[in-house]
Amino acid sequence: MGMDVYGINPKAENGDYFRANVWYWRPLWQCVEYFCNDILSEKDIKNGKMNNGYEYNETTALEISNKLESALKNGDLHKFEKGREKFISEMEDKDKEFYSSYKFDIDFVMDFAKFCEQSGGFSIC
Repeated sequence: MGMDVYGINPKAENGDYFRANVWYWRPLWQCVEYFCNDILSEKDIKNGKMNNGYEYNETTALEISNKLESALKNGDLHKFEKGREKFISEMEDKDKEFYSSYKFDIDFVMDFAKFCEQSGGFSIC
């Protein structure tokens, strides 16, 4: 299972389509939730965990991109990564193995940020 994310009004080729399997999407979306909780509604956050065609408008997509770019530039994205690693390392072994399967990749997060910037809004299918 994965998430197919389609740009609504792409401005460039990298804003047309973004794909993530579930093992990468969940940590990516947790990161979006963390850095964008002040701009996303509860409905936005909930629907980011589903592939039901929910749409995020262009303004929201740009704000997500800006928040993730800022988090990279000011070092908060790396702090998020370290905090996640610490959280997982402190879990019991049975849980640690499961949660370690979900991969967090800063480059992948930034690919999503660039997609958001060029998407003209997006839907998750």
